[in-house]
Amino acid sequence: MWSRGQRKGFACSAAFVFSVAACSNPPSSTLPDGSSVCPQTVATRCAQEKPPGTFGIHCAFTLAAAEVDDGFCQTPLVTEATCGTLTVITVGGTDTSLRYYYDASGALIAITGTGVAAPQQQRCEAGDGTFAIPHAACTNTRPLPACASDGGAGG
Repeated sequence: MWSRGQRKGFACSAAFVFSVAACSNPPSSTLPDGSSVCPQTVATRCAQEKPPGTFGIHCAFTLAAAEVDDGFCQTPLVTEATCGTLTVITVGGTDTSLRYYYDASGALIAITGTGVAAPQQQRCEAGDGTFAIPHAACTNTRPLPACASDGGAGG
């Protein structure tokens, strides 16, 4: 028989296969208007981030800091784009992705992700209250400056 700690560790490991969210994070809820109820604030979620060089939440609280932070260079699929009034950094994996949303002032306002079970369905990982995942066409997609010199291979 497994101890309670062993069962929790197994559950967290198994859950990681289906989500990039930490095991202790409740899933976001989708409202009828398409917005998501974020399970925790950006500050709380970022306090739990993964170390650089591993795939998972990595936070830079301003766009200026993100553009020079090679901690985002976890995969070769790291881009920055303008999506309406927001700037979005996308860190794509083989079957998962994370998106970091920065407002016009350059502040990190939300993080969304996709997982293996629903690769086309974005869910809110962190944000204040509700966050409407934007559907504005993204333009000017480019490599994140911090990752451009090494092709996003990590540093």
